[in-house]
Amino acid sequence: MLENKRRAVWTVLPPKLMLADDERGPMTKPPKPTRPEKKSEMLDVRLPYGMKQALVEACRKQGVTVSDTVRGLISEYVSAAQAGETQPKLKGI
Repeated sequence: MLENKRRAVWTVLPPKLMLADDERGPMTKPPKPTRPEKKSEMLDVRLPYGMKQALVEACRKQGVTVSDTVRGLISEYVSAAQAGETQPKLKGI
């Protein structure tokens, strides 16, 4: 009976991609390339139910989406941080 066995597969890199012992330790693989930036990212945030409902209602009254509101708040926060302005202390962090 044949068993399914996992086999390690190693790709042999050309010598110039492998680094010598004196450069980074024993022959190591080059670092993985970073992932290209997407057009947008998703962020999950946990909120108490009542807070979420209040946010949804406030946005509805203003005629804006919750996503637009949160993006705007994050943008303002990051801009202030980059300008060196002091940030309000955030609760729950």
